[in-house]
This record gives sequence, structure tokens and C-alpha cells, in this order.
Amino acid sequence: MLPVLGRTYTREDNDPDAPTIALLGYSFWQSRYSGDPGVLGQTLQVDGVTLEIVGVLRLLVAMAPTQLPRMAEVSLSPVVYLFTLGISLGAEPKHVKGMVMGQGLIIFAVGAALGLGLAFALTRLMSGLLFGVEPVDPLTFALVPLGLLAVALLASYIPARRAARVDVMAALRRE
Repeated sequence: MLPVLGRTYTREDNDPDAPTIALLGYSFWQSRYSGDPGVLGQTLQVDGVTLEIVGVLRLLVAMAPTQLPRMAEVSLSPVVYLFTLGISLGAEPKHVKGMVMGQGLIIFAVGAALGLGLAFALTRLMSGLLFGVEPVDPLTFALVPLGLLAVALLASYIPARRAARVDVMAALRRE
């Protein structure tokens, strides 16, 4: 993801001697700093940790797990930390929900593509064992992925709804 202003995380940011840095969410930057481009290089205090602002993202979506400890010394689980940080920096709950559901649907799409490919290949091998059923039954090959899509949507919606409701202060206090 390209930053609106400044830069994103780099490999050098994981160096133990590097300053702890922060990327601001776009809406947080607009509301707290009035969209001032001079925000780069300024510092921000988060729970007693000084962060140097290096960039602004349209939406804070993901960070490598190796970057999490360098960003702030808190012991939240990496997933809760991502959502807590994203929401605190201005990501809207609907964007967090969309990110979680999108990740679930990507996993479904890969699994469905692999599963359908293997199913087509294996039906040729098993055609001698089938009696009264077509080896490639179009209704089955259409309904099974649709049923699995419904399960995948439900399975990703529930955690997405929970992620969008993360109470930043309560999550930080709990840890």
C-alpha cells in the first residue's frame, strides 16, 4: 500500500537501535493534524512510548508480525494489536471488518479452486466405482462450493464483527 504522505515501514525499522515509528491513518491525520504535511518527523506519545511519525496511510491494513514489537512495547496478541492500532490511528470499523472478511474469502477462494481442480481430476479415476451418477455432476460441483461459500462468509463475519468492535482503551488496559 502506498502512503498518502511520507513512507511505510522498512526493514531498517526493525533494527533495535532504530527509533520506534508510527504510521497515521488518514482520518486520524485529518482530524488531529488538519491534514498538515509537516506532521512527518513529529513525535507522538502512546502509553508512554514516543513514536516518530513517518507516514500517513489511507487505511492502516497490515504489518509484518516482526514489526509489531518495534512499534510499541505492549503485549497484546498480534491480531488484537493490529486492530487496536488500526482503529486508534483512524481506521473505520467498516474497513477493519472488510479486511478480516476479505482475508477469509481469499482463503476460501484458494481452497475452492484447489478443491474443484482435485475433484475434477479424481472423478476421472473414480468413474469406474460410480453407478447411476455422472462422474462430473454439474449440480454437485455448483452447490458444494456455494454451500462452502456460505460457511466461509459466516466464519469470517463473526471474527470481523468482533474485530470492528475492539475497544482500544479496554484492550490496552487488559494487557
